[in-house]
Amino acid sequence: MGLAFVSLCAVLGMGTAAEHRQGQIDLAEAVAVELRAGRFVEALRIAGEAKEPALAARLEADVRWTAGDLDGALAAAQEGLAAVPGDARLASTAADLALTLGLAEEARRHLDTLDGALAGPYWSEGATEETRRWWGERRAGLEGLAVEAEAGLAARDRALQMARWVGGGFVALASLAFGLLLCLPDRRRPRA
Repeated sequence: MGLAFVSLCAVLGMGTAAEHRQGQIDLAEAVAVELRAGRFVEALRIAGEAKEPALAARLEADVRWTAGDLDGALAAAQEGLAAVPGDARLASTAADLALTLGLAEEARRHLDTLDGALAGPYWSEGATEETRRWWGERRAGLEGLAVEAEAGLAARDRALQMARWVGGGFVALASLAFGLLLCLPDRRRPRA
């Protein structure tokens, strides 16, 4: 049965799991070569050749991020997550990009997605201890950045509120002063 399956896969152009994995590695390496050369359009074209939605999204996000298109990279990661909701790498990338763009609430959503992905059977049972430790550290680092971003947004909101109060107080004080000036007698009138 094994030989028949391999033959069927070859006929259908599917290849074995090892061939499939090697194809992914080759595609990622080709994208990396183009990125190092600064050929972003060619790197995007190669990334688009990926048959697997998660790989295509990861590669596109990497290309766009490297090219400086952070909004496009975040959109690519989000599209990938829509197609493959439990992809830890896409969730991590989306959270990182959202934090870079100052989108703390969006980053928090992606961190929740990452938590769900890391709680799955592969990560809890199939991954090596080193892999689980790396992802735990990655998650903790992103959490720290998210807390800082949320604190920064809260401080900004408090500063804006204070500025509104100070501005409103200044307008009220100026209005009061102007009203008092209107109530004073006009000194320019000649006295009779």
